[in-house]
Amino acid sequence: MPSGGPHDEATDTCAICDRAIEGAPLTDSETGRAFHPECVVDRLPADAAIRLLGVLALVALPTVVVWAA
Repeated sequence: MPSGGPHDEATDTCAICDRAIEGAPLTDSETGRAFHPECVVDRLPADAAIRLLGVLALVALPTVVVWAA
């Protein structure tokens, strides 16, 4: 295999943006996936908003069902 091939240098790719990770990645110990710290920070507010909506649905849905009955 000529030098410069795909297996010459083992690099991790970010699971969010699919770019090569240079420097220290954040890794998920359960799945082994690696992430850029910047990608995680950029995605954090959206993930928090979705979780908050899920919690509100878990609290509000039973209340609405009991109230409507």
